[in-house]
Amino acid sequence: MKVTVFAKRIRKQDGSSFTGYVSQLTHKDGTKQYVRVRFNQGVQLPAEFPAVIEVEKQHANLSKKVVTNQDGSTYARFTFWIAAWKPTGEKYVDHSLDDFQ
Repeated sequence: MKVTVFAKRIRKQDGSSFTGYVSQLTHKDGTKQYVRVRFNQGVQLPAEFPAVIEVEKQHANLSKKVVTNQDGSTYARFTFWIAAWKPTGEKYVDHSLDDFQ
């Protein structure tokens, strides 16, 4: 499956920051699922982001964790774990502004 992975700086409450990776997976019915992306230990990261990579399903899995907010509401947080991937050679093209002049 082809996946576009984005990198973003995430700031912790103590002021420090780290790089997080996010993507969207498409369900068989066409709906999109926002996921955090984690690369297993020892897996080399793509050289530049956003990265369009190929991930075989047997080399990845999806975990779901139900998280409770301070106000008592809950939501599901999905993490896409990647154990192996291949570059596709595709460059990411941003189409978010195509409908504007």
